[in-house]
Amino acid sequence: MEKRKKFIINFMYYGILAGFGYVALKYVLPILAPFFLGLTIALLLKPLIMKLHVKTGINRRFLSATILILFYIILFTVIAYLGVSLFFESRDLAYRLPDLYKNDIEPGLIGTVDRLVASFPVVEPVIRDFIEGLASSLGEIVRFISSNALNTLSSAAARLSLFFIKFLFMIISSFFFIFDNEKIYSFIMRQMSENMKNIITRAKENLKKVLSSYTKAYLMLISLTFVELSIGLSLLRIRNAIPLAFVIALIDILPILGTGGVLIPWGLIAIVIGRTGLGLGILLTYLIVTVVRQSLEPKIVGDQIGLHPIVILLCIFIGGRLFGVLGIFLIPITMTIIKKLNDEKVIHVFK
Repeated sequence: MEKRKKFIINFMYYGILAGFGYVALKYVLPILAPFFLGLTIALLLKPLIMKLHVKTGINRRFLSATILILFYIILFTVIAYLGVSLFFESRDLAYRLPDLYKNDIEPGLIGTVDRLVASFPVVEPVIRDFIEGLASSLGEIVRFISSNALNTLSSAAARLSLFFIKFLFMIISSFFFIFDNEKIYSFIMRQMSENMKNIITRAKENLKKVLSSYTKAYLMLISLTFVELSIGLSLLRIRNAIPLAFVIALIDILPILGTGGVLIPWGLIAIVIGRTGLGLGILLTYLIVTVVRQSLEPKIVGDQIGLHPIVILLCIFIGGRLFGVLGIFLIPITMTIIKKLNDEKVIHVFK
């Protein structure tokens, strides 16, 4: 009976903690995201600042301000360049989309119909009705996208004001965090018991190790994807195969978009406009990259951070279902820290 009582108490205790964690991640974190990002940037730059301070003897506050300003200048320049490039490329594509459809996609559809009819003359009426309906629908979609693209881009530009407000709060908070991190950390620690202080200290140390291991794991996966894409696109004789493979490999970091967000539409469009060999080659490349990544990701990430691949797979799945893209990275990291703290006997969650 005592064991059952203890189990129920522990279950309720950790259940309540999990509930608070869920609410914090789902609702509180998005609201306070600029401050969390500011804190993250301050923590990432702190080791560099401390090393330069020790080596040069320059005043730490002056050094912190200088490095933060340089960091934000570089970051803002990159974001501005990418944003402006994306805006003008999207605008030009919106203007060219009707001509692209008329000159490439529609003739490709007609050619596909002719080849199918030549191969299967019995089903000619069915095929022609289907393709004509598809062509009509695609035409309407293209016209709708083209006519509404500028409005969409304008509304996106309007939302930039909110982004810049958040960006400003992130910048200001990072300066406060990096100037007064010892005071803030000391204040927080004074509010806690000795046991909680020990847990937080150990969690902080393990977080650094886990983030380093996680970075190594995903750099390995990105490198592997880059090599596969470079070989595949080069064999297909696509121009600028290496730079293109690098860009797609970086996009592969995003779980929702990934390589499929680029290769699948590209392959299907190539098939529709009559370049069947190229389209099938691109889709085959995507299939190989996906199978290799899905097979190796749990193993590589698990080996780096010390969790079994099946646990990593579960964490990625559950994190994605509960918190989206953020959860895919955050839940495995959290589980790894809990395991390490449990192994070090700092906390007692499981045997």
